[in-house]
Amino acid sequence: MAHFRWLGEDKITPPRKWVQSYGPCEQVKIPKKDGQYTVVEAPPGGFPVNSVIPFDFTDERSLRVLRADPRFAEVI
Repeated sequence: MAHFRWLGEDKITPPRKWVQSYGPCEQVKIPKKDGQYTVVEAPPGGFPVNSVIPFDFTDERSLRVLRADPRFAEVI
């Protein structure tokens, strides 16, 4: 099982005009090797910044996408 820390989005990604405010992550949609998606729903209130999100899969494409995304950091 892989664990990733949600680092947030406001200081990592470039600012976007249409985003009024950044909040906690409420849903993560990750592509899988077979072309489908894994959707991880957050508990009420969302994933707070610096919280660990446990992903219980070992799909190589999903792990590659999460490792390349600057909004996540893998916890070893």
